[in-house]
Amino acid sequence: MIIKLNKAILHICNVCSGSLINSDDELDVTQGAISDYIMSHIERVFANPAITKGKFTTDSELKSNIQNYVNQNSTFVNISQYISDRMYSEYMLCKKPTDFDVIVADFVADSKHYIGILKLKGKNGYVHQIMNSNGMVFNDLLGHNSVLPFLNQNIDESAFISIPDLTIRYISKEHIIDGERYNILQEVILECRCDAKSSKDIVDDLKCQLRKTKTPIENALKVNDYISNQATSNDSDKMFSYKEIADIMFNEESEKNAFIDQALKGRSISDAEERFEIDDYIISKTNEKIKIETDNGCEIKFPAHLFNDATAGIVIKKASDRVTITISGISEYKLK
Repeated sequence: MIIKLNKAILHICNVCSGSLINSDDELDVTQGAISDYIMSHIERVFANPAITKGKFTTDSELKSNIQNYVNQNSTFVNISQYISDRMYSEYMLCKKPTDFDVIVADFVADSKHYIGILKLKGKNGYVHQIMNSNGMVFNDLLGHNSVLPFLNQNIDESAFISIPDLTIRYISKEHIIDGERYNILQEVILECRCDAKSSKDIVDDLKCQLRKTKTPIENALKVNDYISNQATSNDSDKMFSYKEIADIMFNEESEKNAFIDQALKGRSISDAEERFEIDDYIISKTNEKIKIETDNGCEIKFPAHLFNDATAGIVIKKASDRVTITISGISEYKLK
């Protein structure tokens, strides 16, 4: 992903001590350490399979503020302070509030313009400190009230608003306020509705529905092949639907309809024709090793291409009262 960072600003929300410290000036994004930190987290959020697509509600205040900024009726600092003010006032109401910082960024990713919101949850940490006294060197520990997420850590709440279409990609979580669960970022800050499931939810739902079929392993292999072919074919739109999956898994219309009905009841799909985009996460998860669990506590994981290979693979035979699993073509094994 190619990212160009135009502007960024940092605000400090110490909700535990009741202190909001808004910055009146932008960060210097020409400094490598600052731009590397922000761009690294932007890239990690885009790659996170939990990211969800959404759209603003018609009366969203944030939507109006962003439109004012885009139309040059408001400044970047003003819109960022509006965001931090809202986040501070809402997150401090949580049953278990935690201090956090907010980075608001104006950036371009793969030629698309975005306004980004990164909620950086702080934690206590320590660094070393070198002291000099009377010609003696003394190494000490210095406590920090807030250590921001490292470059290799995921951020559990963030949002990217695309300009000019104002579509949203976000990652959020529920918080408890007065005994009720609220998705603060989605429901209050963004004021948006979910427009599409995350890739992780799509895969989890699909695996759940496959487990309910009579031959889940065989069907999983068919789905793996189908999605791989869809992803690599030049003629494909790189999408799939449960109807298409039902067609490649079953011959009988009754079985196809039962699979679709079960998916509808489980809310995996809204209708049989609903289509899902095949991204890298979906490809990797539908092509990972097959894992089976037995009723006596055994777990077996194996590459899909070894299934039902009697010479160098794994064969499962079902009898009336037992199941026999045979693994062939093994020259050695080790404890893991």
